[in-house]
Amino acid sequence: MKKSDTLRRLCLLLLICALLCSMSGCRRFDYDPDWIIGKNSAEIQKRYGAFDFCNAEASDDGLVRDCVATYYIRKDAKQLFGDPLPDIKFHIWFDETGIAYEAYRREDFP
Repeated sequence: MKKSDTLRRLCLLLLICALLCSMSGCRRFDYDPDWIIGKNSAEIQKRYGAFDFCNAEASDDGLVRDCVATYYIRKDAKQLFGDPLPDIKFHIWFDETGIAYEAYRREDFP
């Protein structure tokens, strides 16, 4: 087997792997719980973008208080043959002053 054939096969294999990974529906973010804890919602959203879900409205100063906010890392994704993948969420809990006190990643089946 020639080196060029081996290189082509390797490139094809890498392309297939990349395609399968992109089809998984997984949005990759490296949420950092150590950085998040102690920050307010405005600081967190400035770094990671708007929350995908929050069970409370922002107050007049734009901060959320006494609630949980969620980023969806992967939602409603299917495996290659249609079986559902678990949803992956990143939850952030805020106290009554609007400061994050807990943050963690969680997998849930839909």
